[in-house]
Amino acid sequence: MPAINAFTARYPGFQPDDTETLAQTFKRLSVYNNWPKKGKKQSQRRTHFYAAEFAAHYGTDGTKLEGWQKLCIDVGIEDPPQSITKCKKALKKRLVNLVNLMEHCRDPTIEVKHFKSFATFQNYTLNGMIFPKAAAKQSRFLAELLQSIF
Repeated sequence: MPAINAFTARYPGFQPDDTETLAQTFKRLSVYNNWPKKGKKQSQRRTHFYAAEFAAHYGTDGTKLEGWQKLCIDVGIEDPPQSITKCKKALKKRLVNLVNLMEHCRDPTIEVKHFKSFATFQNYTLNGMIFPKAAAKQSRFLAELLQSIF
C-alpha cells in the first residue's frame, strides 16, 4: 500500500489508489486539481510529488543510518553496511531505476530491476521511467543512485 506523501496530503479530497503507478497517481491528481498537462509549474509539481513519495518511504534525514540501510536492502544489498559511507559506496555500484524503486516501495510485489549494462539501464529509463532529476538532487539518498543518462 502506498504511503500517503506530504504532497498528496495537501489535497484532502484526493484519495490515493494503491493500484496505480506513480505516474497514474500524479496524472489523476493533476486532473483532480485541473492543472495543465505541461509547463514549468506542472514540472515543479511533479518534482515535489516524486520527492515527497521518496521521503515517505526513506525519510529526509541523510544522517540516519537506518534510511541508508533500508535503501541498500531495497536495491538488493542483502547485508547492508554498518556505516553511511559504506552504504553510499555500495549504492554507487548499483544500476537501478528510481521510478521502478519507488513503485517497489508502493507495492513490494514489484521487483526492483537490476541492470548489468548501462545501455540496458539507459534504454529502460528513457522508455518513460524517468524520475525528475531535480527531485533526485533534493534527496541525499537519491543522489547516490542518480545516473547521467543523456
